[in-house]
Amino acid sequence: MKKKLIMLFLSLSLLIFPGCSNRNIDSKDSNIEVRGLTLKISLITVAYDVYRVNFKNTTEFNEELYKNGGKYGLQYYEWLKNTYSTMDSNMKRRLIRIFDDYGGPQYITETISLDDNASVEEIVEKLNSQSNLALGETLKEDIQVFFNYFYKEYLKDLIQENNPSIEKDVKKMNSFLAKKNTDIFKFMEENSGIKFKKDYKALFYYDLAPIGAMGFEHENYKISTIQPGTSTDNLLSTPFHEFSHELFRNFTRKDDFTKIADNLRKDKYLVDSYEKLGKSAYDWIGWCEENLVQGFTRYLGYKQYGKKINVNTYAYDLEFYNYLIENNFSTEDVSLEDISIEFYKKVLEEKSK
Repeated sequence: MKKKLIMLFLSLSLLIFPGCSNRNIDSKDSNIEVRGLTLKISLITVAYDVYRVNFKNTTEFNEELYKNGGKYGLQYYEWLKNTYSTMDSNMKRRLIRIFDDYGGPQYITETISLDDNASVEEIVEKLNSQSNLALGETLKEDIQVFFNYFYKEYLKDLIQENNPSIEKDVKKMNSFLAKKNTDIFKFMEENSGIKFKKDYKALFYYDLAPIGAMGFEHENYKISTIQPGTSTDNLLSTPFHEFSHELFRNFTRKDDFTKIADNLRKDKYLVDSYEKLGKSAYDWIGWCEENLVQGFTRYLGYKQYGKKINVNTYAYDLEFYNYLIENNFSTEDVSLEDISIEFYKKVLEEKSK
């Protein structure tokens, strides 16, 4: 069974996504651009949320978690619960089968190159006939039937309800970026001491999901989803995380890091968090990396916005964030690789006392 990650994919007839202009992914020449909702992403993410809230990860993805997304987060959670409860049993089975072997990022990796106004029919065609995924005939039928049904019966109304406010936010964010002339990649390179492998441009897509995000790469674009309610004060926070993985993967698969990661299997706190939060999305080394990435993301946010964070997401993200600040992390004095390994060695030393 292939590794499950975090979302899903889509389908429906020749419908244009509301509020989106006729844009190709290569349509604009700028360092950062914010875009609105698009079916090639949001049909996947919302369907996956229905799956994990009601079937796969009901303990972790609960009402308390979605309350962190404020009023909208709670309303969205209630919508997810109501949507699943009103589906007939055949559609529920199709939804579950769609995610048995593949997670959302794997599907969206195939659809991300489509135009932003791609219809569900075009998305289904891409997945079933033009993708690199090994889809059996039953799964292809599930994709075709379920996502036509899901869009028509549920998602279309949710989009129409939320799209006007999101389009206003898109204009606001792009106006803000034009004035600030922000170069996210230069900022991240300067604060990590590691170069990105390409001269990227950034695309941020608003999504309907208030919890979680995804990152993708297509040609010379780094792509990140952002949550509803994202403001100018935290616009870069989610992309910082999604884009940081490339920087950390310069060393997290090397021997020195894999050895420390193997030793961390003795850390019950980290293992328990992996079993609860990470196992469906990451291998063990990936989970050790994810904790560091989230901590480094918070550090970048502190450098960019000057705001300190005191709440952890995983086992060691908050501790790593504080470690970077307390040690006055500077790439002129120590590499990101060395301070990451140094941090985990410190964790192991403290656990052995």
